[in-house]
Amino acid sequence: MPVTVTGISSAADLLDETDDYLPLSLRFGPDVQGLYCYFEQRDGGPNAGYIELKVAAGTGEIAAVVVVTRPTVTGTFPEDVPVVEGIVRLELARWAELAEEPDPRTNFVRERSPLSVSTKNGAVYYGLADVVPERIVRSGSAGFGVGPKGELAGVIAGLAESR
Repeated sequence: MPVTVTGISSAADLLDETDDYLPLSLRFGPDVQGLYCYFEQRDGGPNAGYIELKVAAGTGEIAAVVVVTRPTVTGTFPEDVPVVEGIVRLELARWAELAEEPDPRTNFVRERSPLSVSTKNGAVYYGLADVVPERIVRSGSAGFGVGPKGELAGVIAGLAESR
């Protein structure tokens, strides 16, 4: 079951915390109590690609993205995709099923997905699903690809600042 985007909130301040150990580490807005979704490469497991999302528990807005292991598969960079300002909100029903689970090692959503990475003109796109985004929702120089059925299709960073 894909992670689904249900709406778009106002753009959030972006803090890039990427360092020598993490290929990408972004925080959107203030630090919040979070729910977690872990994406790992369907074929090859977390050693072939591992990406974490932190989702604001109250709103469903993506609060942070960390690429722990860069995907080993090269994907296709989304081109000619409309870009809108904002931050995506995710459907929280899958986390509601875990609400009674107190152990943080087990109360997260886990996705085994066909992860990929692609680059163009200094931007990098991490594909989270086998879906081409029909739009990009951005806050600052980073954002998220949204598929035709509302699927969270990917994460993009290094976008040129909008004018």
